[in-house]
Amino acid sequence: MKNIVLIFLLLSITVFGQQNDKKWDKVIAYENEGKVKSASEIVNKIYKKSVADKNEVQMIKCFFYQSKYLQVVDENAQTKILNNLKIEINRVSIPSKAILNLVYAKCLSDYYTYNLYNLYNRTNTVGLEDDFMTWPENIFKEQIDKAYKKSFENETILKNTLLTRYESVFDYTTESDFSNQTVYDYVLEENIKYYSSKITDYEVKRSDFIPLKKQLLGNYADFVKLNFDFVKNENLRIVLSLYQKQETNFPISENQ
Repeated sequence: MKNIVLIFLLLSITVFGQQNDKKWDKVIAYENEGKVKSASEIVNKIYKKSVADKNEVQMIKCFFYQSKYLQVVDENAQTKILNNLKIEINRVSIPSKAILNLVYAKCLSDYYTYNLYNLYNRTNTVGLEDDFMTWPENIFKEQIDKAYKKSFENETILKNTLLTRYESVFDYTTESDFSNQTVYDYVLEENIKYYSSKITDYEVKRSDFIPLKKQLLGNYADFVKLNFDFVKNENLRIVLSLYQKQETNFPISENQ
């Protein structure tokens, strides 16, 4: 009986996927013809059905497409996209929240990078206004860091969720093979990239690490036991702790 139920579920998922693929094919066809409105209408239908079916992967995919169309037709697209993103984050499950929090963090980070000169002229504030376009530099930094940290919440659940569940929202042609990776692995790598990008060579006092050379470059078990409280640079301290998490998640043999 279990085998029959399993086969039925697989058939149901396959049929649903094929139906969605046909709809997405039509979306792409309309895009190629420059018919953004027609493409958007189909995506909105897919989204409504995905919400009803609680198909979070399709919901996320729809969000990306809806955001793309907003940028074409709406001068306030940036604000609407981020507001929509916050709604989706509150609506989905923990693994999906992790991925969308990374998207939110990257959106804020990109805007911050491209508008850094203008942000210098804004006075730092303590409170947080809803419109991110009014935020000063300090609020941007706080919110970006907060979003990255939120992507790490509930590590156990993230470790038990394969990234292939979200296959349709990733561009696998430009990524390495992560068929065996989990959402946790992905979140970990993205956090390492972000915090590493914030470190400059002149901020690192190399002499502090010379006494720890054996633990840093030797057995992973010795590395994960290191206490990095002595590291003054906060971003470097975070990156080292993230590498410890990575080593703990994928322990290797001493020979390797």
